[in-house]
Amino acid sequence: MKQVNNDVGALIVTSGNSDESVVVMGKRDYDAMQETMRTLSNKSVMNKIRRGDQQFEEAALNTRVDT
Repeated sequence: MKQVNNDVGALIVTSGNSDESVVVMGKRDYDAMQETMRTLSNKSVMNKIRRGDQQFEEAALNTRVDT
């Protein structure tokens, strides 16, 4: 368990049947993955993120043109 938490990765525990393998990961990594999945599956939040990205890119282009 220390290895999984210290190495910031997942440990795949395999068995003879690959369908029965399990993944062991730190809770912090699991929580982050769950939050990412919730964000990506929320259309409203994703639209806001895309709109913010677009505004950022437009501002960066305007800054480059002005200088």
